[in-house]
Amino acid sequence: MKKLSVYSLLVFLLFSFCKKYPENNLWFRTPTNAIMQTWKLDQFVVDGVDSTNFDDVQMYREEGIIFQDESYHFKEQYEGIWKFADKKKKTIMFEEHSSGPPIAFPAQKNIFRNSQTWVIDKLSDKQFWVSVTNNGIKYQIRFKD
Repeated sequence: MKKLSVYSLLVFLLFSFCKKYPENNLWFRTPTNAIMQTWKLDQFVVDGVDSTNFDDVQMYREEGIIFQDESYHFKEQYEGIWKFADKKKKTIMFEEHSSGPPIAFPAQKNIFRNSQTWVIDKLSDKQFWVSVTNNGIKYQIRFKD
């Protein structure tokens, strides 16, 4: 019975202290596999102001962004490449490139600035949150599945 208690304690400690991202639960999934899915915009905050309902981010609420394949492409209004910016996978870089006309929503803006490094604030099966400060303005994007 003591062995079972010791093993239970070790497992609890392992899962409690080995979290890579705040308040997350990836369990046995890698960060790459957790990101590779379609994420819909849940909240877009610019310098403390909720900008989620603005028309220029409508597509991200409706269609989302597809983070796809092992070559780290994403597909949305603009197409691009994503990659982890550090070995610990706590920051992520989005690089936009246009390969033709905008997909479906010509008035949409690209919510990721080119070659901008974002901090991963939360990553779980259901939520993906990133933030960045650019020219003194903080941008926070919260996606949900």
